[in-house]
Amino acid sequence: MSNLQTPQHLLNALKAAVKQPTADELRDQSVSFIMGSVGMDSGITRADVEQALSMNQSRAKKVA
Repeated sequence: MSNLQTPQHLLNALKAAVKQPTADELRDQSVSFIMGSVGMDSGITRADVEQALSMNQSRAKKVA
């Protein structure tokens, strides 16, 4: 068995590079995922998806 260890400076660099996505980034990612899932011939627009997400988020806040 080998005794390999990752140097601490590399571990520190990895920790510093980790960034939690912002709410806007998560929303954009959700819109992109949905648009990719529904297909181009569905007739659903990006604005439709954004509106549906907004409505869903509003409902979730009322429940919470």
